[in-house]
Amino acid sequence: GEILPSFVWSRSPVVIRGSFQVMAPIPPTSSLKLLNALSIRLQGLLDSENFHQSILNILKSELSYEGIQFWSLPSGVSSNARLDAVVGREEGLVELGQALSPSDSVLAYVFQKKESLLLETIPHEVKASSPIVSERTHSLLATPVLRGTELLGILVIESTKEKGFAETDVLFFEALTSQMATV
Repeated sequence: GEILPSFVWSRSPVVIRGSFQVMAPIPPTSSLKLLNALSIRLQGLLDSENFHQSILNILKSELSYEGIQFWSLPSGVSSNARLDAVVGREEGLVELGQALSPSDSVLAYVFQKKESLLLETIPHEVKASSPIVSERTHSLLATPVLRGTELLGILVIESTKEKGFAETDVLFFEALTSQMATV
């Protein structure tokens, strides 16, 4: 059964708050400056042994979110995702290398539609059924890393606040995952 409410698929990102909206504002200067600084730092990580973990470490040092995860898809959408990197999480919830089915309730939309998903609030049943959502997480953003139409991975950002993401945060993380796909 489907845990997320049924809804009409719309343009990225889908916002779940009982109804759905399409968002497309211009990010403020501070987001652009941070994205530029991160882009420069990303180039320096190209030879890093653990590229994704290094990116998450930088994000955690610059931003104040509960946790950030990167799930890779080694063989495409039909296979399980694998946790490649994680920062700021409660211990024992997920471990590096852990596999996750594409049908996981939180990531199913991103797997299927290859679009960002913003959960402004997370129902208890979703927390109980998904290993990627901690008890302290009250809102979540899952953004695909795409190379053309190929889904390479999913960046998951958790917040302890309900409605913990501004529209500019969604745009920022979508721009970041676009850059991640090119390196």
